[in-house]
Amino acid sequence: MVIVSVTLGQSDKLDSAVLNVPRLAAKDFRIRLENFNSAEVSFTNIDPFFVNSWHGFNINHSSIKPFVGTQWLHPGFTIHEARTKSKSNKQYISSTNIFPIINALGSLESSALGNRSSARAGAGVGLTSHFGDKLYFRAMVMGSYYQRSLGLENINGILPNTYLWSENGSGRNEIQPFFRLSYTPNKFFNFQAGVDHNFIGEGQRSMLLSDFSAPYPFVQIRSTLWKFQFVNLYQFLREREGNQWQSKFASTHYLNFQATKRFQIGLFETVVFQPRDTLLNRGYELEYLNPFLFYRPTEYSIGSQDRIMLGTNFSYNFGPVMLFGQFMIDDFVLSELRSRSRWWANKYAGQFGFKGKGRLSRNVTMIYSSEINFARPFTFSHLNQGTNWGHQGIPLGHPLGANFVESFSFVELNIKRKLRLRAELMVAQQGGQDSNEEFMFGEDIYRSYTERPYEYGYFIGGNGQLNRTRLTLEAAYMVIPKIQLEAFIRPAMEWRSGSVNEQILFVFGGIRTALWSERSLTY
Repeated sequence: MVIVSVTLGQSDKLDSAVLNVPRLAAKDFRIRLENFNSAEVSFTNIDPFFVNSWHGFNINHSSIKPFVGTQWLHPGFTIHEARTKSKSNKQYISSTNIFPIINALGSLESSALGNRSSARAGAGVGLTSHFGDKLYFRAMVMGSYYQRSLGLENINGILPNTYLWSENGSGRNEIQPFFRLSYTPNKFFNFQAGVDHNFIGEGQRSMLLSDFSAPYPFVQIRSTLWKFQFVNLYQFLREREGNQWQSKFASTHYLNFQATKRFQIGLFETVVFQPRDTLLNRGYELEYLNPFLFYRPTEYSIGSQDRIMLGTNFSYNFGPVMLFGQFMIDDFVLSELRSRSRWWANKYAGQFGFKGKGRLSRNVTMIYSSEINFARPFTFSHLNQGTNWGHQGIPLGHPLGANFVESFSFVELNIKRKLRLRAELMVAQQGGQDSNEEFMFGEDIYRSYTERPYEYGYFIGGNGQLNRTRLTLEAAYMVIPKIQLEAFIRPAMEWRSGSVNEQILFVFGGIRTALWSERSLTY
């Protein structure tokens, strides 16, 4: 456990404008730091790199998000608060906050073919509880109604990424749960469980594990020793097959090494498997629960055809600017790469980018980021959807799937901690537009790679190309900072060429509780 004590003068402020976090008084800030809750877990929309503090207090940065440690953000209204003492005679705050959740969103796509729309309207309740310095619990539950025009693609509308839902005529009734329980018995271990998103990386996208899909049940163990952090993540995923759910599981190792104060590198390994195959109903494979085994030899030892992926994540922090990147290997044969045969099974993906932050004036801060992402054809796909790298119809890696290269950049201004102005530019090229019902060219991870028409000659952007350029502007205003209630409007224009040639106008907006990442109409 870490105890931090900072004394602030009456004129000092905690500058958290980049996150639109409500301003804390100096006294409140001092109490929070002195009573640091080591079990607390941030919300998924918080990137610790963008948390600015000019008072000498630094967050232990981690590429695993949400990060563990004090977050300064305690939304809602306190319904219970008490002070307790530890064995070392330090005082800690035990408290419970409750807050409403509102999510009313609408989007419109307008092109030469006409107008199509999507909408989601719902409300719920959230709660955060701190039990001393070792136990933390967070829960958010929202009920909503979702509807969209027939044939509207996910990239052009509000994402159908709710965990629980049922059909209701042309729409559907939804329940979106977010639960997370965190227990930190000592400075070496942290245990988490719940239904939530997890994210690995520093970019807006992740080629390893992203948060575009629906949340999922999980168990996570974080072990910290010296400069090493070892994460075991057990995910309980599923896919829709007809009118029934098909379960699948994923077990992930992630070892992060803080080589220097500025440089860190992580090694990623995951296996995706089904509880039932053609021979038996094996449930959650016990060998994959072992936190110290490598999955590839384990897979061979049990005679399975489970899905294995390996990757790395790295970053270098210059202070106001960070360089970051990822590389992921699905399948790989060096001799085929050297011969430049463009073999279908040479499947890999990568990312490289930078992000930065700065203060333009007393009341204006700026954050920015630019990254390039790519994935070879057939990456993330497998024999069927029961072993691909996805959850409930949406990829767990990059949301575009595979067979693409993308450049994504944004710049964002935060004014007086309430007004947020943002501009985004996405340029993407994706192949495989010549795919049909009989065969495909590796762009859709939800189709089996056995549907390929031949063995060699695959390259990114091949077999029918779609080029997309999307410019997005966004204005958001924090209506009620205490409960993180935000109103926003996000118009965008997209130009497409290649397999189709058209211009599309998008308008997306609404009012929402800004405690999770809204990934709709961003890719």
